[in-house]
Amino acid sequence: MPYVSVIIPTLNRAGPLANVVRYFLEQEPYRDFELIIVDQSDEKNAELESLAVNSHVPLRYFHVDFRQTTRARNLGVKNASGELIVFSEDDVEPWMGILGVYVRHFEDPNAMAATGPVLLPSQKLRSRPEVSESELNRLLTLRSMAFDLDFGFKAVYAAGGNSAYRSEAIRRVGGFDQNYVGNAWGEEFEFCFRVRHGVGSIDYLPAAGVIHLVYSTGGSRNAKPAPYVTDFVRNSIYTDVRTHASWSARLMTLWRCLRRLVWNRQNLASGEWLTLLLPYLKGIWVGTRVSLGPPNLPQSI
Repeated sequence: MPYVSVIIPTLNRAGPLANVVRYFLEQEPYRDFELIIVDQSDEKNAELESLAVNSHVPLRYFHVDFRQTTRARNLGVKNASGELIVFSEDDVEPWMGILGVYVRHFEDPNAMAATGPVLLPSQKLRSRPEVSESELNRLLTLRSMAFDLDFGFKAVYAAGGNSAYRSEAIRRVGGFDQNYVGNAWGEEFEFCFRVRHGVGSIDYLPAAGVIHLVYSTGGSRNAKPAPYVTDFVRNSIYTDVRTHASWSARLMTLWRCLRRLVWNRQNLASGEWLTLLLPYLKGIWVGTRVSLGPPNLPQSI
């Protein structure tokens, strides 16, 4: 059975994070693991610093001076001892026994990457009969993804806060791209694109789930509207380029960003769209410029 490294990046969510840590330390039945916390918060977490010294489960706590999801993941991987890397988040409730589900799956030597359900608190899993033929076809041909299904399939990408990889798979593709900033939108898709093309398929495991609590504060939600819009558009363009999306798909991305972030009903009613149009255009410019350069992968991981 493999030794597991559970990596949790966090940012200004000490309360929710404590619940996630408590689950892994006290409730998870599979016990052969270490816990790595990469804390990007304003202040150090004294409780976690104490746990790192006194916990009966190996726990390593890193308080860092940067705020970047992909860089935090890479730091966690660099310091991980496990053959199996599991990524969680600071605002989820893992399903009981999630590590055991992943470990049993990776007993297959051909398994390289996996993910599972990510549900809202009131959301239920859908069975195959509840999925339309068109949606099912898109899932099975790697043209879309859903995290609320109760049957297995080969996934186009894994959820950033609920995924598992062989450590060798992460290192073979070079780690996570640190050109992603802010909300890091698209970083999972881009990383998994390299995994699928360079290592192997990603398996969706319906029993390895989490509840996503979607806290309104902490994480990238701390960003003000203008920089959030710029970063979102920038990351979206960068993702399309790195995953070789067609020109029509790239134009559709720009249109969706415009409708979602600028010309939505709320902004049109309040007039705020006028203040967000320039950040949107800035995101296009910055995203196009960074896409012309190389990816920013860590030199060692």
